[in-house]
Amino acid sequence: GILFTNPERGFIAVISSDRAGGVMARRLLPQAIVIPPLAGYFIISGNRFQAYEPELGLSLLSVLNVIIFTVLIWQNAKTLCTADRKRHRAELGLRKAKFNLETQVEKRTLQLQITNEQLQQQILDSQTTKQALQKNYNLLLTVINSTPTALFVKDIHGRYTMLNAAGASIIGKSEDDIIGRDDSELFPPEIAGNIKKIDRQIVAAGKTQVIEEELPVKGNLRTFLSTKNAYRDWQGNISGIVSIVRDITESKEAEVAKNNLVAILEATPDFVGICDLEGRAVYINKAGRKMVGIDEDADISHRQIAEFTAASARSTLKEAIATVASGGVWNGETTFVSASGLEIPVNQVIISHSASGDKLAYISTIARDISHRKQAEQALQLSQARFAGIVEIADDAIISVGADQKIILFNQGAEQIFGWTAAEAIGQSLNLLLPEAFVATHSHLVSNFGGGLKQARKMGNRKEILGRRRDGTEFPAEASISKLEVAGEIIFTAILRDVTASREAEELVRLSEERYRSLAIATAQMVWTTNASGLFDKPQPDWTAYTGMRLEEMTDNWIEAVHPEDRDRTIQAWTRAVETKSLYEVEHRLRAADGRYRHFWVRAVPVLAEDGSVREWVGTHTDISDRVEVLEALKQSEGQYRSQAAELEKAVHELHQTQTQLIQTEKISSLGQLVAGVAHEINNPINFIYGNITHASAYATDLLSLLHLYQEKYPNPVPEIVEAAEDIEVDYLMEDFTKILESMKVGADRIRDLVVSLRNFSRLDEAQMKRVDIHEGIESTLLILQHRLKATASRPAIKIIKEYGDFPKIECYAGQLNQVFMNLIANAIDALEEYNSKRSAKDIYSCPNTIRISTSTNSNTVSIRISDNGLGITQEVIRNLFDPFFTTKPVGKGTGLGLSISYQIVVEKHRGKLQCFSVPGDGAEFLIEIPICQQVSALVTENNQLAAVGSH
Repeated sequence: GILFTNPERGFIAVISSDRAGGVMARRLLPQAIVIPPLAGYFIISGNRFQAYEPELGLSLLSVLNVIIFTVLIWQNAKTLCTADRKRHRAELGLRKAKFNLETQVEKRTLQLQITNEQLQQQILDSQTTKQALQKNYNLLLTVINSTPTALFVKDIHGRYTMLNAAGASIIGKSEDDIIGRDDSELFPPEIAGNIKKIDRQIVAAGKTQVIEEELPVKGNLRTFLSTKNAYRDWQGNISGIVSIVRDITESKEAEVAKNNLVAILEATPDFVGICDLEGRAVYINKAGRKMVGIDEDADISHRQIAEFTAASARSTLKEAIATVASGGVWNGETTFVSASGLEIPVNQVIISHSASGDKLAYISTIARDISHRKQAEQALQLSQARFAGIVEIADDAIISVGADQKIILFNQGAEQIFGWTAAEAIGQSLNLLLPEAFVATHSHLVSNFGGGLKQARKMGNRKEILGRRRDGTEFPAEASISKLEVAGEIIFTAILRDVTASREAEELVRLSEERYRSLAIATAQMVWTTNASGLFDKPQPDWTAYTGMRLEEMTDNWIEAVHPEDRDRTIQAWTRAVETKSLYEVEHRLRAADGRYRHFWVRAVPVLAEDGSVREWVGTHTDISDRVEVLEALKQSEGQYRSQAAELEKAVHELHQTQTQLIQTEKISSLGQLVAGVAHEINNPINFIYGNITHASAYATDLLSLLHLYQEKYPNPVPEIVEAAEDIEVDYLMEDFTKILESMKVGADRIRDLVVSLRNFSRLDEAQMKRVDIHEGIESTLLILQHRLKATASRPAIKIIKEYGDFPKIECYAGQLNQVFMNLIANAIDALEEYNSKRSAKDIYSCPNTIRISTSTNSNTVSIRISDNGLGITQEVIRNLFDPFFTTKPVGKGTGLGLSISYQIVVEKHRGKLQCFSVPGDGAEFLIEIPICQQVSALVTENNQLAAVGSH
């Protein structure tokens, strides 16, 4: 088989061939060597045992060899054919792969050439970019060094790696001296520590931080706003810190100045506002918002400044704006209006403000509420009326002269001081009362004063002048001179007080002081010394001679010689002086050896050694008892003058109250007469109407009965009657006529009740004290005020809650007590209306107004309580509530007399009490307490007074 596959080659060549024959030879060679011997062995063995003949054995051997090798050759040939096919395919694949590889190599070679060209271009671009980057870097360095904002760059260790010129200027060194150093080498330790601490926080957080820092610049601390951020390398790791630092010292100071200005504007009690050229509000301070009723946090950008000006003052505002638009300043009186509609008189200043180029930018205004001044002006007439009474009861001399210096007013105080009567002095020249040496000076002063501005009301401060009495003696006086122009006539008024007594007292003090100085010069003071710790360590002859204390007593107990009331103050002053090595000054009383105390002025100074330490203390005690006694006498004299002034003020106050009472009593009397007259005039025709309604009803009933009878007996009247009945609607007339008469009777009843209430309220027939039903007076008052209690468009009716007790009639002045009820209930209604003006409609209807009136009795007194659920009253207002002319209402809505007169009626007329209790926000309650029997009350009061006198 081997030779068959390759007959032209030798055995060894065939076996070693890589072809199919060689492969087959190598596979079959072991089998060809092993199988024939094995087959021969079996055949020989069979022949040996005579199992068959030798010829058969050879035949079997040949057949077996043929069969076995045929099978082997066929199988190997099959395998070799398969291997040849695979090898063929592999060769085809190899050739294809080789072709593809060559193609890929060519392609890759082309790509490498392209990539190489691109790389060359990139290298060229990189060089160009590098040049551009270097150019941009140089430009950036130029910009950074040109900017006024400082730039610092540090590495992770805090060393400076880059900074600009502004940064070097802040540190105060050159860039070369700063690069490579950290903050501890450039700043003081405390500042460097703070900077490093912040840098560590930024590195740890990795976030931008904006902080304020104070750094020393040329010896001064300046404030800088620093924006610091950590920068990272290409791997994202933090590698340093970049800081942008801007000097904000001036802006900080400007901000502080601005805040201070805003704080001043917010603190001022006046209205301060700013608007643009369109009149839109830009700023209104806190007081201004409160004045016009705007919430502090409300947006005002949509509000016009003219909204806060009353309609009556709009024309004035337009003129003012026109004035300031030309660069001027306007000052005058206008009227503001609040959100609630309340008009507020103000003194207003309007100023224009220009921007760059003298162009008008905005307008500001300052306004001051002058409501109190207006009230004062309205009260001026009353004040002038009171002036005459005050002038006559004043102990000071009050003298008025005209422009010709002729006396036109000379009160009784002037009569007592100068000795001239009013009849003798009036019409005389003022020189009658002046020393001759003072006449020329006085004429010069009056001439200058009289020719001054009208606003100058007072000629200087209160001064001391000399006056001349009728007997020619001169005396010192304190004078205050004022000027007033009335109807074009100038009047000078001088108030003089004789100060002869006080000048004599001052002269005594002066003489005493001179005597004391002489004694101090001529007499040795009590001198003492102590060691550096303030302790007596050696004998003190002066101290011992005065106090009788020995050295061992003085060392620890010298304070025992000081008056007990002065010891704490003395010890504190002495301890403070020793601790601070400063001057020791104190005044105290010191006990003498005989036990008496005298006043001493104590003074001590430290004696310093060469090293600056205290070596000892040297002090003196100066006796000032005489001066203290004189000063005490002067205080007593001053107290007497103050008492006289207080008595004068009390007399003026009582006169004022008396005058007020007379005026109010006259008003109430006139009102009572008017009410009684109206009630009488209404009562007569009402009685006539009421008396005839009964007869009219009877007549109507008869006529209607007759008409029914006609309709019943004559159901078919003539056409004329039918037509007339239809025209007048006789059926409706018969039905409605009786109703009209009944309504007239009800109306007449109501008018009679009102007349009775008016008579009960006026009580002209009960001017004297009588027993009356207090509840009738309350009901009459409520009926008169019914029109104010009814519902209105903005609120429901005010609910009256009555809680009447059961008690007998009481003794009182019924008309005056009704006046008290009227004042208290009317004030309660006013308070509720004011409260409603500050509430929404929802709140008003959810919590309606109520007035509670309750009465009760306790022993011998009756209590009437009138309360409301309004805003309430503060304690500060309650303290002044019953003072004459005190009112919290706007001008024109209250005189301030109602509660004052009510207090006098209850307390003085009825020996009762009138009190007010209130908590702001919970309404107010007025309590009236009056005795049931006034005679018993008067007797009890008299007995109490007698008992007090007896015990005294």
